[in-house]
Amino acid sequence: MNIFLPVFKREFKSGLYSVHTYYFGNWFAKLFCLSFYPVLIITLLFYPLGLTDSSTENLIEFIKVGCLIALNGTTIGHMWSSIFDHDMNAIVSGFGVLSACICGSGAIGNKRNNPLVATLMYISPQSYSLELIIRRVLHNNTSGQNLVLSSLELNNGEEICWKAQLI
Repeated sequence: MNIFLPVFKREFKSGLYSVHTYYFGNWFAKLFCLSFYPVLIITLLFYPLGLTDSSTENLIEFIKVGCLIALNGTTIGHMWSSIFDHDMNAIVSGFGVLSACICGSGAIGNKRNNPLVATLMYISPQSYSLELIIRRVLHNNTSGQNLVLSSLELNNGEEICWKAQLI
């Protein structure tokens, strides 16, 4: 639960700033702190993984994807905690939403079998993240990349995945 919510409500009522200013400022302040962990983990694990493409460009792309996933997860958690006044309601319902997003990433089923999964894959940020990660891991292996992405039915393309993650 957002511990600054009572402070925000009091300052909002007094007219100090708008909702948009608060959330953008909060997100921007967290940007640098939350980017540190993905950068550290990916930098430490990238070369020992022994990927086919171990170039610096691929490392930078991995770091960008990792930072974007961390920021999206934090933004969703921040938004979800602001909806509820009681932290247990936010935690329990947040797990339900996360489970739906994981189902929608193609981890449990694919689009062919279930229209619900197809809808979840369209709106789930996890499916776009998964596609970006697979494209980075199998960067120089085009046939393997096509095989894995087609079997998971993740065929949005890198540009669409980046746009969906940034929205």
